[in-house]
Amino acid sequence: MLETEGKPISCRAAVAWENGKPLVVETVEVNPPGTGEVRIKMVAAGVCHSDLTYFNGGYENAVFPCIIGHEGAGIVESIGEGVTSVKPKSAVFTNEYERRTTSRPFQKGFPPHLVVSSSRWLSDVDVFDPQTIASHNLNFLLRFRFKMASLSVSDHLRHTFDTTQRMDELETGIMLDGTTRLKCKGRQLYHYYGVSTFGEYSVVPEIGVIKIAESMPLDRACLIGCCVSTGYGATLNTVKVEAGSKVAVWGLGGVGLSVVMGCKAAGAARIIGIDIKAEKFDVAKDLGCTECLNPNDHAKPIQQVLKVMTDGGLDYTFECIGHAETMEAAFESSHLAWGTTVIIGIGTKRDLTLNPWKLLSGRTVKGSKVGGSVAKELFPRLCEEYLAGRLNLDKLITHRMSLDEINKAFDVMRAGESIRSVILFEVCCC
Repeated sequence: MLETEGKPISCRAAVAWENGKPLVVETVEVNPPGTGEVRIKMVAAGVCHSDLTYFNGGYENAVFPCIIGHEGAGIVESIGEGVTSVKPKSAVFTNEYERRTTSRPFQKGFPPHLVVSSSRWLSDVDVFDPQTIASHNLNFLLRFRFKMASLSVSDHLRHTFDTTQRMDELETGIMLDGTTRLKCKGRQLYHYYGVSTFGEYSVVPEIGVIKIAESMPLDRACLIGCCVSTGYGATLNTVKVEAGSKVAVWGLGGVGLSVVMGCKAAGAARIIGIDIKAEKFDVAKDLGCTECLNPNDHAKPIQQVLKVMTDGGLDYTFECIGHAETMEAAFESSHLAWGTTVIIGIGTKRDLTLNPWKLLSGRTVKGSKVGGSVAKELFPRLCEEYLAGRLNLDKLITHRMSLDEINKAFDVMRAGESIRSVILFEVCCC
């Protein structure tokens, strides 16, 4: 038993005290894990654009003060009652979106991150009897709450709506019991989607951790928690890119380059990378782009350039920036009859403007969150791909920084100078 088990831990964390203000590295108190929770000693955390969007007020449910960060890897320090999937000293990913069932409900293909995270999905279950639920092997991510109360799924059907609301609490900064595990200067700190990786320790629901192979370097593993699973997963799950496809990717950051690697693995014939930072093109080509374009180098809009280059349009376009203008360009670049545009980036300040006539011939637009992935299946698979030399995570990391440099990590992101920055909390297998 560790000295710290069952006791609060004082450690350092980057606190977002106010909307839009720089993060402040503070000494915080991290309480022991509650029932169904895991306390993790963080080793590495990726710096994601979603974090920037959150503390800049881009999320409607953003709450302050909080500790943000969601793309992490670390070592389990202690576990709460009822935790069975990991144990102390296990290496784990953090995962904010494992809100799904082990089989997609009723085989209708609902995206895994939507099932249970929205009451309208889970509340639909109560029209089925317990036998129907069992026959579909529905394993709700809140199953650990059922275990806590020693009740079966059928006993909880009448509480479905209330339990779903509790799952939504993770999205408003509190844990499933309605409290937090974080304090600083006598004030309660909120969690970031139940994860909060920009601190030396974090408490996460068991559903938000996934074991990592012992041979996997944790500074690379953390990228799988969001960046790589989001981009690579979109090519596997949101759409299934076919061999011989023509694709284009807007934004050659960590997510966009993960899309590129997924398209290459699928056998795409042309993979066109689009970015206004030409210094990213060499890495993009190393990872699978067949060609790269800077829209600023062309007199015509990039969608017109692409339609000429691809003889009428692309099979798949992926937008990984989060601007309405680039989303519209991606849509306009897709083939009129069968093109599919996948929206991955977030942060746009205005609605999209799409001409509905341009959808009638067969074009589609799809959203993708965390690649539509079942994390407990995809994360270990991506580790295997990396360890086998088939997935190049090393080239995604352009900056390794300490926690004290967290604001610098966001500065280089804003300037477009990084692909992915990783915050290192201790010496790891780099």
